[in-house]
Amino acid sequence: MTDHNLLRLIVTIGEFFAMTPSRPKTRAKIYALCVVTALVTPSALSIIYYRQPIYAKISETKSIVAMVMGTIVNAFSCYTVLAPVLCKRQQYCQLMSKLLGNHQLVYNCHTFGRFLAPNLTYLLVALYSGYVWTDILGFGYFREYLAEAVQLYFQFYYTYFLCVIVCIFRGKYRNINLLLTEQLQNRRFFAKKMEGLVCSIKELNMIFNEFFGWPIIMIILYSSLMVLNYIDEVFNNNFGYDKKQYIGVVVANVGVAFMINVGTVTLILSCDAVLEEVKTTLLLAYKIRQVFPNEKKNISEFINVVLNNYPDFSAAGFFSINKTTLLQIIGNVTTFFIIIIQFNNKH
Repeated sequence: MTDHNLLRLIVTIGEFFAMTPSRPKTRAKIYALCVVTALVTPSALSIIYYRQPIYAKISETKSIVAMVMGTIVNAFSCYTVLAPVLCKRQQYCQLMSKLLGNHQLVYNCHTFGRFLAPNLTYLLVALYSGYVWTDILGFGYFREYLAEAVQLYFQFYYTYFLCVIVCIFRGKYRNINLLLTEQLQNRRFFAKKMEGLVCSIKELNMIFNEFFGWPIIMIILYSSLMVLNYIDEVFNNNFGYDKKQYIGVVVANVGVAFMINVGTVTLILSCDAVLEEVKTTLLLAYKIRQVFPNEKKNISEFINVVLNNYPDFSAAGFFSINKTTLLQIIGNVTTFFIIIIQFNNKH
């Protein structure tokens, strides 16, 4: 129930970012277009025009990485704000209604605490980063990076939003496991009821993948490139900062990268936790089949339903999200970091 309360709070506050379209259709479209224009226009100007002197001082590889990161964060803002109101409003409303529909929502200190802790921590880190870069760049920082800093918080907030939704998925499978445990203890098994619960969760899983697949892949790509970019800056003082400035830049960059990547890692591990919960479901079903030989046929049918409706969290259909995704990210970042080092040594 706590996760449902937290999700409602996130959705309510997310209306300000236009990522949760609760307004009437026309007003929602107008507001979304205004938000996207306010976020993307200054960021695009910065990438295309204001940062050109900075790109001239670094290698071509790092320039490309920086421009790709800027492109991803702008694409993320456009998709997450415009898709819910222009082409995927029905899927969004269907998903939220099924996640929140029958739950009594009551905000309490625990809910507000879970919401404020990560968000205030990120804002403090972002404020420190802004202080460091303002000290180095002056007010040029606001012209060149403020829009992207706002978009980064938007991405962090959206990642938190996704983590809570995935936790609700895990809670649904955990409830199935509690029911199976009770049925095992009471020596009674209700096959049709359990099959209906499994199928309903799989339906939500498919809607989730259809709606959130592209944001997830952009979150993973941006987090990977951020780590790659900041690792290079930690080991190479590319802009010749003095010792005090360099320490400040390293702390600020590591802080922001840590917050962004904690969200990404938490999202990946949350998806994997759902899959682990389903393994428990199958284990309990096998135990019930041993205990109830007369119900062997019904229980075997239930097991087949679980296997045929196994949850799968997909990044826009390109790959499934589980713990192995973290190893793939680490491998890719390591490979590209070696390439950057070799390229820098040649030039």
